[in-house]
Amino acid sequence: MYTSRRPDERDKQMGRALARHRKAAGQSQAELARRLGLSGQQVGKYERGESRIPAGRLEEALAILGAQDAVPVGFAEAARPYTVPDGGRAEVLRALDRLRSDLETCIEQVKRL
Repeated sequence: MYTSRRPDERDKQMGRALARHRKAAGQSQAELARRLGLSGQQVGKYERGESRIPAGRLEEALAILGAQDAVPVGFAEAARPYTVPDGGRAEVLRALDRLRSDLETCIEQVKRL
């Protein structure tokens, strides 16, 4: 599956949200950039939606701004707890057991070489 690396509308929305939180915290782009170890230009690109912001960097920026509880646009799944469907755990465990068995077989084959 190919995912475009160009910023899209969601990136622009996340950038605007980042800018709002930064301004509410009374920080300049340069100050936030310094604390993130980035250039001020890069923070500006994130805020304008010209560059995609990695999820980890967005999380770090929000923590610096005291907005770590904010759910950025595009990360709404964070607001919902993850649930495993009925039988899902057992299915995953069976798949892992098959994988372990296949891996052990491969290891034995390599040892014989």
